[in-house]
Amino acid sequence: MPLQQWRRIFQLIFPKSSNAEFADRVFRVIAGSKTRRYITFEELILCLHEISECYCTYASTSSQNSSAHFSRIAQFVFLLMEPDDQ
Repeated sequence: MPLQQWRRIFQLIFPKSSNAEFADRVFRVIAGSKTRRYITFEELILCLHEISECYCTYASTSSQNSSAHFSRIAQFVFLLMEPDDQ
């Protein structure tokens, strides 16, 4: 799906969001490459699954292993914080 379609979906999920900046960042993280201008539904679902799987694994294990389980979530968050190209 292209960015404009993703924005519409994001707006449906988060109707009180005030702008598209965060939606755009999420799109870029899922796309993984700044040259790609679309994401597939499969990529979206797999990304969400990996993040939720990390949390579920963490919730069912001891705190000694927590850093390994949060690596995917941390990677996702740090990619969201990348500076804009502008």
